[in-house]
Amino acid sequence: MTTIRDDAILRLEVVEAQNLPNRQHKVVAKLGKAKAESNFQNGTEPIWNQAMTFDVKTEEEPFVISVVDNFGTTVLSESIRLKDHKEYRDMEKLIWLPKGDLRSEFDPRLRVKIIYNYSHIQKYDNMKEEKKKEIKA
Repeated sequence: MTTIRDDAILRLEVVEAQNLPNRQHKVVAKLGKAKAESNFQNGTEPIWNQAMTFDVKTEEEPFVISVVDNFGTTVLSESIRLKDHKEYRDMEKLIWLPKGDLRSEFDPRLRVKIIYNYSHIQKYDNMKEEKKKEIKA
């Protein structure tokens, strides 16, 4: 079974939200002890188009994405288990959070893209190894 590499980089692209209370909101993302925040945006359907990048230390760390209003109230929160491949099979595609069925069409939701890459150095090393195997074959 393939696992998340501990030299990986996760990039969260925060696109937009829908059905939020009419206040200012920001997106807060946490991976282990690392934390990143977007700028505040106004309204019920804010658009961010902002990216956040995280170094993956271990696949055991939960990746938590939340929308918080200007009063500090969490409007929605989603925890993604990196070690559970079923949880991130939609990586590199635009997805709505929370995943699963909404109770109603008026529930708050956040549109994001999560991109998983391992380090460029490791990619280069892997390419060199694959080239060596091709030459030997």
